[in-house]
Amino acid sequence: GDTLDPASFGIGFACKKGLKPVSPNQDSFMILKVDNVVSLYGVFDGHGRSGHDVSDFVKKNLAKLFVQEESFMTDPPAALRNAFYKTQLILEQETRDTKEGTLDASVSGTTCTLMVHYHKTDTVYLAHVGDSRCVVAIGGDEGGLKAVDLSIDHKPELPDEKKRIHAHGGQVRKNPYDVPHRVYVKGERYPGLAMSRALGDLVGYLHAGISAEPTVTCRPVRRGKENDVVATGEPAGRDQFILVCSDGVWEFLSSQQAVDICSAFPREKSSEAVECLCKKAWDRWMQEELGRVVDDITALIIWL
Repeated sequence: GDTLDPASFGIGFACKKGLKPVSPNQDSFMILKVDNVVSLYGVFDGHGRSGHDVSDFVKKNLAKLFVQEESFMTDPPAALRNAFYKTQLILEQETRDTKEGTLDASVSGTTCTLMVHYHKTDTVYLAHVGDSRCVVAIGGDEGGLKAVDLSIDHKPELPDEKKRIHAHGGQVRKNPYDVPHRVYVKGERYPGLAMSRALGDLVGYLHAGISAEPTVTCRPVRRGKENDVVATGEPAGRDQFILVCSDGVWEFLSSQQAVDICSAFPREKSSEAVECLCKKAWDRWMQEELGRVVDDITALIIWL
């Protein structure tokens, strides 16, 4: 396809390798625009020894599988769920069939947040596993913008997630001196995943209740018109932009802080906005972790 000029579309992106000397950048992202029909935006945050391979594989294959679904235009939620399922199935097959040294998703995996904007209906569908959060900035021409989370971080301690994990042979534990709750095979010390859903992570998927099924939501874009659909508890105004970021951003910055940082830049400076956001996130990592570690950091901004 044609090369995309991000600035002309109000799109900005940044993907930074963290301060982890023995690990490559395990984050990936994708942007795909099909004329004025549909736009796809994805963020993938790999983890485990082969996390970079898994995130790269999902980046290259998930969107392709999605647009090949018969229900791609008629039933997006079904198409998204099918695409995630097929991606997980292929990861399982690739791990089983390939030789040592190639793709191995047994104890490696990735988050996946895929946002799809159908332009004719002006509707956004979101499908995600893991904790690469998606946030919309809402407001008018005057006053600050308000952040509203469009995704829920899939954490093991959430009641419904924990119930599923326990029902499928897993266990949720928070170890002494550890920050997050983690998922283990019951009575074992593996895999220790700090999220309850992911693509890959086959040991946890097959034996500990880790799910590859995405949470799928639908949102008509609010344009500041009388017929806008306003969800309960959301602020007044129209949708200005959406952020999709890996948890390198969210570990030490709130959704509102991220929106505040990016809203200081106009639409035509989207790239500068996400560069600034990534720098702020990096600085917070350095401060909180005393310069010892910084996670990989990826941020997309999409002006609506």
